Amino acid sequence: MPTGFTADVADGKDLDVNHFILKTARGLGLFAGARDTDFDIIKTTREQLVKIISSDTSYYAKSVAEHQAQIETAKRLLKGAQLETELEKINKDLAYDQESLANENRYNLVRSELVGALIDNLPGGKVTDKKRGTFAPKRPNEFAELFGAKVAATDDRKTNAQTELALLQEIIATIQSMSDKQKAKLLGKKIGYEQKSHEYDVATDTAKRMRYDGMIAHITEWQPEYENDQDKDLEKEVREYFAGHKKFMLSQLDESKKFDCHNADWQARKQKEHEQRVKTLQGTEPADFADMLQYQVTNRANNVQRAMAKKDPKLQDGDE
Repeated sequence: MPTGFTADVADGKDLDVNHFILKTARGLGLFAGARDTDFDIIKTTREQLVKIISSDTSYYAKSVAEHQAQIETAKRLLKGAQLETELEKINKDLAYDQESLANENRYNLVRSELVGALIDNLPGGKVTDKKRGTFAPKRPNEFAELFGAKVAATDDRKTNAQTELALLQEIIATIQSMSDKQKAKLLGKKIGYEQKSHEYDVATDTAKRMRYDGMIAHITEWQPEYENDQDKDLEKEVREYFAGHKKFMLSQLDESKKFDCHNADWQARKQKEHEQRVKTLQGTEPADFADMLQYQVTNRANNVQRAMAKKDPKLQDGDE
């Protein structure tokens, strides 16, 4: 299934390559110091980003200053063995904090360089969503296809139960008043809906696969560069981060694609199931289809009415 990093790629909400790179960088902790800062990491400049993530007040810097002050206090107030014992204790803690501060400073230096290098190496570009226009943004609505746009509201989550019930009852009345010719036309619309629904499923899966493949291609081609002649160890760390970041992004995309996109066997099975449904409908008498549809809509109306009754006991057995 799509992860928090790949969900926007899967559904096509955000196909910006830079956004994906920065989003995964944030997930890996690169922007940890800016976690609670309200800013757009795309618009923020390199210098601002480095300043933001490096602005944390260090615990170890404070602790080192406190230990140094303790040493001065001890020298002023203590003498002899007492002073030696106290200085040994303070100096031990001070040495630990100084080492930790040095490690922290190195970490912040590396992270600042990483942020700057990452911004400098953003490739730009977007995944081309070529299949977006081949299907409707929403799955075809069966009732809307059969009875007109008005009743599409039966599948709208914002539609209240009373309105839905009225629409369902209107559908039932429409079916009951149909002539044989109208029932045959209704069956034809159902076959058309099945075709649209099938095309939507296939196109949706194809488009999703193309979006994944497009982002994978962009990330595969991404070759960030970084050189630092004054600090080769830093250069090595930045290059290793880029290699790990790239590997992480590709693994996220690949795993999500495997879970989220169907293979050729699925498409073949889907096509076979669709053909069987159409064949069954084509062999159904229009009157029988109308009766079956009325039965389904009546059951749905009864379910809505029961749900309404649970909320309002007065609405029992059709009472208003």
